[in-house]
Amino acid sequence: MNISRNLVILGAATIAAATTSWTVPASAADPYYKGKTITVLIGRGPGSGTDATVRSFTKYWSKYIPGNPKIINKNTKGFAAFNTVYEKGKPDGTLITFTPYDPVSPMTKRKGFRADYGKMSFVGGFVNPPMLYALTKVIKSNNDIMKMKGAIYGGQRPTLRFDLMGRITQDIMGNDYRYTTGFGGGKKVLNAMRRGEVHLQTVGLNLYRLTAERALVKTGKAIPLWHYDFPQAPMMAKEVFGPEIPSFEAHYTKIHGKKPSGEMWDIYKWMAKTVNGLSYSAWMPPGVKKEAYEALLASFEKTAKDPAYLAEQKKMFGFNLPVVDRATGLDVVKAMTDATPAQVSFLNKYIKEGAKHKIKKKKKK
Repeated sequence: MNISRNLVILGAATIAAATTSWTVPASAADPYYKGKTITVLIGRGPGSGTDATVRSFTKYWSKYIPGNPKIINKNTKGFAAFNTVYEKGKPDGTLITFTPYDPVSPMTKRKGFRADYGKMSFVGGFVNPPMLYALTKVIKSNNDIMKMKGAIYGGQRPTLRFDLMGRITQDIMGNDYRYTTGFGGGKKVLNAMRRGEVHLQTVGLNLYRLTAERALVKTGKAIPLWHYDFPQAPMMAKEVFGPEIPSFEAHYTKIHGKKPSGEMWDIYKWMAKTVNGLSYSAWMPPGVKKEAYEALLASFEKTAKDPAYLAEQKKMFGFNLPVVDRATGLDVVKAMTDATPAQVSFLNKYIKEGAKHKIKKKKKK
């Protein structure tokens, strides 16, 4: 399967089948969005992998929205992207967010996160498959993982999926590593990797292909270790990563001569879907008009298949981000809302433990 030509759309149900209760009038005097402006809140900073992903998509999105509205992208802080749309978004659908999905904050009742996914309208999203890589100063080959000693794993924050997936796979593998977090962004961790201050990083495949691979891997300063398992579409993961970046399960089996098992492995498999199953997600506010929702829902899938968009994205990242349709996205969200007390308890304890390893910020003179 050629990812660049045949876009992977996850989920058996199509958008049309998922929304059969809503229909667009056969003849409308004017398209709903004609003359309107849509503001898209991006919960990450300019130049980030999220920013590049969203902006490359919205550049083509307006073309497929009936009425061809103007789209303005606006960067903001993570929680603000969801909270603003949830609390201040109007039913007219002119304020939406397209930002990293955050299932951990509502599950753990994290202070500051006030949005309710159950009351918002999911439009569509992408999977940005993450992976772990390391500096060659601490490991020469991923087959030597058990020989690595005292490596520093750089994280962004204890609640982030990158930090969680990176820590739990290393704990299951039995790595000798030290966790430090609080860098406040993937690019900041990457820069710390370049300076040699940290030795391991979990990063989305887009930022890895865009920067880390070019700056560190191809110059011999780093090597990929593994990618995190993606149970919804294992063949997709295998194709976008290639043979040089094995899945965590496959690499564990190779190193230990048996498949992983146990309580922490069961938690990891649950996290692989709940925490790692949806990366970038587009949401509209509660009570949005059905005309607005249908227009964005249908146009999202069309934009994701646009040849020019796919070519631009592949040139930028080296691959096309797999699309998550409405049905699959809602299934991932349901896995979050259906989390058991034991799973939530593990997350809370794991995050609390991780919070003990925040870097100390230097005081300004």
